[in-house]
Amino acid sequence: REWVFNPIYVDAKPTTTSTNKMSHAYIDFPLMDAVIDPAFANNTTLLNNIAKFFNSCACNTSCDMTAIHITGYASPDGVYEENAELAKNRAEALRTYLVSTFGVSDNIITLSSVSEDWDSVIKWVEASSLKNRDAILAIINGTMSPDEKDHAISTKYHEDYEMMLSECYPPLRRATYRVDYKSCGENMDAAAKSINAANA
Repeated sequence: REWVFNPIYVDAKPTTTSTNKMSHAYIDFPLMDAVIDPAFANNTTLLNNIAKFFNSCACNTSCDMTAIHITGYASPDGVYEENAELAKNRAEALRTYLVSTFGVSDNIITLSSVSEDWDSVIKWVEASSLKNRDAILAIINGTMSPDEKDHAISTKYHEDYEMMLSECYPPLRRATYRVDYKSCGENMDAAAKSINAANA
């Protein structure tokens, strides 16, 4: 009896997979300013990192940005209404920068702002060695208005307040973004890999 080999052909094409990812960055601003200054603080390095990410996405057809969330912040020193406007302007400045520099679609950008970043102040004070740390935290967590809180700390605990002005408040003057994007690539299931290995 003659044996005949009858091969079975299987199409083992790779399948496309999509992975959701996020990228974060921020920009520092001088006191009472909403203009992006590349020479200010650590902005040169921060802007270079931002450029690397967006240029990489532009050159990579498998990178699909789905949303960009920008938030502007202000420190508690100053008048609350002015800080609220400042925080919004910082978010807008970063939006304009991304659109004009990298051609990002304005349709995927959303803006928000934090008029005075007291949450970050609380974290800093809790971890600090301020002489009147507990009393300052009691003021912050109390029922005063934002302007009243800042004034009370500055007048009652002047020495501690000076340290807050120099160490705590400057990093709060910022704008941040979060980019949601999909990274697409080819993948093979276990059966396809096994078949391809056998035929190698």
